[in-house]
Amino acid sequence: TYLPLRSGTACLSLVTDACSRKIVGYHVGENLQTENVVKAFRQALRRRKTTGPLVHHSDRGLQYCSVLYQSV
Repeated sequence: TYLPLRSGTACLSLVTDACSRKIVGYHVGENLQTENVVKAFRQALRRRKTTGPLVHHSDRGLQYCSVLYQSV
């Protein structure tokens, strides 16, 4: 998601819980590079309330297919 700013744009990365539809992780960065998307995902993992296995769905964009993202 692109956010218009006076100085240009920022990019908002969100991780949403599919059951509750709540945002469980987010990060605002200068771009949608993998490092910024990973920050949102790591935040979601830190906030999780279960120790059970998770199912993660993405839009299969390049960021989500990267080695860095897959290693998280």
